[in-house]
Amino acid sequence: MCLDDIFGSGSYERSFRKIPDLCYRIRAQNLGSIACWKINRKTSEFEGLCIAYKASIEGFKDGCRPLIALDGFPLKTKFRGAVLTACSVDGENAMFPVAIYICRT
Repeated sequence: MCLDDIFGSGSYERSFRKIPDLCYRIRAQNLGSIACWKINRKTSEFEGLCIAYKASIEGFKDGCRPLIALDGFPLKTKFRGAVLTACSVDGENAMFPVAIYICRT
């Protein structure tokens, strides 16, 4: 399964139903990674998705400055939302992605 299968063609609803499988596959193929989602228990609506790969976590701990910058931008799709990122600066003064969070606004 590739990301096009999950987020590519099809309805938004069908794509959202595949998020648990995406998280499972990330955790299974990248041991130590964080991949979790949240739904509203009353309405079963998507609330958020967090992904932080183990390589990024270890890279931050081993080679980045002890500083995390947070940034975000809005999604202009049918359901709106935002993508939030956590980044650091590596030893070559380049941005180093640590984690992403996709949420409703």
